[in-house]
Amino acid sequence: MPHTQLSSPQLVALHRRLRTHGLTALDTFWVKVCEQGTPLIEPIADDDRHTLVTFLWRGADVHNVVAVSPAWPSVPRDNRLGRLRDTDLWHKTYLLPSDLHFTYRLSVNDPLAGARTLTPQQVANRLSVGQTDPLNARTLATQVGATSWTSSLACLPKCAGTALECATASDTPRCGGRIQPA
Repeated sequence: MPHTQLSSPQLVALHRRLRTHGLTALDTFWVKVCEQGTPLIEPIADDDRHTLVTFLWRGADVHNVVAVSPAWPSVPRDNRLGRLRDTDLWHKTYLLPSDLHFTYRLSVNDPLAGARTLTPQQVANRLSVGQTDPLNARTLATQVGATSWTSSLACLPKCAGTALECATASDTPRCGGRIQPA
C-alpha cells in the first residue's frame, strides 16, 4: 500500500516560492511540469528501492480528484488529491517501489471520493472511471470483455526493460499553452 504522508520536494519548493513570488511561482511551476510531464517522479536520498511519485491536476472549479490504479487499494477516500492552499493545484504523493510500472487514471469530481468501502461491483468498475492524465503522453489501452478504456502509464526509474510499454512509450508530454483539465 502506498504511503501518503510524504511530500514531493518539488511541491515543498513551490510552497516556499509561492510565499515570496506569489502566483508567478505557480505559473512557472506549471510550465516546468508541462515540459517534463507527469506524474512527478523524484528520487529519495539514501533509498534507491523507492521513489516518490506525485500526481497533479490543475483546476479551480473542481470539488475533488481521485487517483485510480490497480497498483494500490481502490478505496477512493484514501486516494484523493489535496489542494495546495489558495491555488488551483491538486496533488497526491506516494512512496512506490522504484521498479514499478503501472497504469492509472484521474477521476475529477468523483462521486465516490468520500467512500471508505466499495461494493465488489464498484471495485470492478473503478479501473475504468475518470480519464487519462492530460500531462502524461504514455498510455495503455485495456479491454476486459466488451469494456475498453485507456489509462495513463507510469514507469519508475528501475522499470526500464521490464515492460514493453515502458520501453517503447513516448516521453513527450502532451502540452501546449496553459494547462487545463481535459
